[in-house]
Amino acid sequence: GPQAPRYLRVWKEHSERRSTVGQEYRRTNEEKKREEFRAWLEEQIRRQVKAVLEEIMRAEMAEQLGALPYERTESRRGLRNGCYFRGLNTRVGRVVLKVPRDREGKFRTQVFDRYQRVEGSLEEMLVEAYIQGISTRRIQELTEALCDLRRSPSAQSRLNQRISEGLRQWRERPIVGQYPYLYLDGVVISMRWGQSVEKLAVLFAVGVSEEGYREVLGVFPGYIESEDSWREFLRSLVARGLTGVRLVVSDNHVGIKKAVETVFPEAKTQRCMVHFMRNVLLRVPPRLRKEVGAALKAIFAQESAEEARVKAGRVVERYMKLLPASMKILMQGLEETLTYYSFPAGHWKKIRTTNCMERLIKEIRRRTKVVGAFPDEESCLLLVTARAKAQEQAWSQRRYLNMDLLKELDLEAAKEELAIS
Repeated sequence: GPQAPRYLRVWKEHSERRSTVGQEYRRTNEEKKREEFRAWLEEQIRRQVKAVLEEIMRAEMAEQLGALPYERTESRRGLRNGCYFRGLNTRVGRVVLKVPRDREGKFRTQVFDRYQRVEGSLEEMLVEAYIQGISTRRIQELTEALCDLRRSPSAQSRLNQRISEGLRQWRERPIVGQYPYLYLDGVVISMRWGQSVEKLAVLFAVGVSEEGYREVLGVFPGYIESEDSWREFLRSLVARGLTGVRLVVSDNHVGIKKAVETVFPEAKTQRCMVHFMRNVLLRVPPRLRKEVGAALKAIFAQESAEEARVKAGRVVERYMKLLPASMKILMQGLEETLTYYSFPAGHWKKIRTTNCMERLIKEIRRRTKVVGAFPDEESCLLLVTARAKAQEQAWSQRRYLNMDLLKELDLEAAKEELAIS
C-alpha cells in the first residue's frame, strides 16, 4: 500500500523508543531488587550455615566422648579441651568455625571431609526453611538424606530448633521508639488439625517509625479474626514496647475496630479507602462500575474533608434512585474513610489505604499456596515470619514517609492552641 505520512512514522518510532526505555528501566529496577534480596538471603544463609556446622561438630564430639558438656556418666570416654578456629570457604562466602577438640587430640569431624555434600545440603535446607516453610520432620529427612550424617534425636532436635528459635526471637523482639501510624491486616492459612484441615488466621501489624520507615512489628497466630484475637495481639505489641500510635489503618473488620478502641483509645482509625470502594461497587451492576468507580475516586481526590463530603453528597444525589443499596453503604461508611484528612497532606496517599502491606500479604499468600496445608502451627509461623523479616529488610532500604511533616503539623496546632488561650 501507499507509504504512511511522515508524522505517523515519526510518532510510531517515538512510541517504540519510549516503550523500549520503559521496559529497560523496569527490568533494571527489578534486577536491582532481586540482587539486594539475594545478598540479604546469602548473609542469612551464611550465618545459619556457621551455626549449623558448629552444632554438628558439637554433636559429633558428644557422640565420640559418650557425654554432653559437663555431663558426668560412667560411659564417658574422654574430656573436652576447648576449641580452635578454622576458616572455611563456602559457596555463600567465608565462615569462621569454632571446632571443638578433646584432651587426647583424637577428635576428627566429618564436616570438613564431607563438606561439599554437607554445605550443599544445608544451603538447600536453609533456603527451603526460610522461603518455603517446612516441618521439623522434613528438615531431619533432608539433613540425613543430603548430608549422610546421622545424629542422636536430641542433637537433631537442637539443630532443627535453631532456625525457628532465631525467627521466634525476631518475632518477639522489644519494640523501641514510637510508631505514629499502625497498619493491621490478616491472612487465613490452611493447617491440619488431627484428621481435618482447618483455617488459621495469622495477624500482622506494620508500623511507620518516627524516622518514616516501615517495620513489621508483629506476626501473631490469631486462629480466627475475632475481637479477642485482635485485642490479645495488640496488647502483646504494647507489652513489647509499642507506643505513640496516632492512626490505625485497617479494613472494616468489627473485631479490629473494637480492639483498637480498647487498647489504643486515643488513636484515630482510618478505614481502607480501597476496601471501602470495593464494598460500594459490589452492589453496582457491571455496566456501571467504571462510571461509579470514577465518581468514588473523585470523592477522595478533594483537598479537604469538607469538600469530600460535598462531593459525596452529589454522588449520592445522582445515583440514589438507580443504586439505593450502594449509596446507602457510601453514606454509612464515608466518615470512617475521611480520617486521613486530619494528618499532613503529604501523607494522605499512603495512610488512607492498607496498600503498604499488600506486597507482604501477597507474598505470604503465594508462599502458603505452594505449601498447601501446614502440618502444625510452628511450621506455619516459620514461613510467614521468614517472609515478613525479608520484607522488612527490603523496606529498610527506603524511607516510606517524611515524618517532619507530622511534626510541623503538631507545631502549628500547638501555636493555634496557644493563641486561643
